[in-house]
Amino acid sequence: MGKIVLLLVAFMLIFSSIVIAGESQDIDLFQARTQAVYLYEGDEVRFDLLGDTHSLIVEEISSTGTMVKFNIVPFMHDGNTRAWPGIVGLDTIMKVDLDKDGNTDINVALYTIKEDGLIHLIIQRVTDEDITGDVGLIVDPEDKSNLGSYFLTGLGVFLILLVAYFVFKGGMFNKKDDESKEEKLEEVDAEKVDEEEEELSDDEDDSIQ
Repeated sequence: MGKIVLLLVAFMLIFSSIVIAGESQDIDLFQARTQAVYLYEGDEVRFDLLGDTHSLIVEEISSTGTMVKFNIVPFMHDGNTRAWPGIVGLDTIMKVDLDKDGNTDINVALYTIKEDGLIHLIIQRVTDEDITGDVGLIVDPEDKSNLGSYFLTGLGVFLILLVAYFVFKGGMFNKKDDESKEEKLEEVDAEKVDEEEEELSDDEDDSIQ
């Protein structure tokens, strides 16, 4: 009976350690330099870069569900077991310098966090062009819903510009109308002045006669 209990305890410990360790998946950033990754807390993603394998481990999801903490383990084949922390939020991009040469090697963007704790990450390998320029927005290559949002955004900007154009154009017309009205009033006033001057001159002539 005691042996059975010990076996059950050992099995439970092994099972719990597997659960705690989480799952591991590999991605190839040379096949596609921007890839979508789905992980839970405790899971890790491995990728090859700079001639070695590196690991990104999800350590913790914030209580607000808007931020994720990572452990980054670079150059695993060199016997390196030292990890440094990283953090990324829904509105930020985590830039990772694996070999500490001052240049960013990968960008990690947090796309979404589901209610069940599923984390949707976008991992992007940085090229030489990205180092000297602006990486910009990291977009999930598998997510087509962004196309609709980009279209609506562009349509909204177009409508705003169109309305601004007509408002500006209408203001110009109103200004021209006001100017023309002022000119007409000035002409009318000038005509009245001329008529009054003529009447005065006629009166003076009559009085002289």
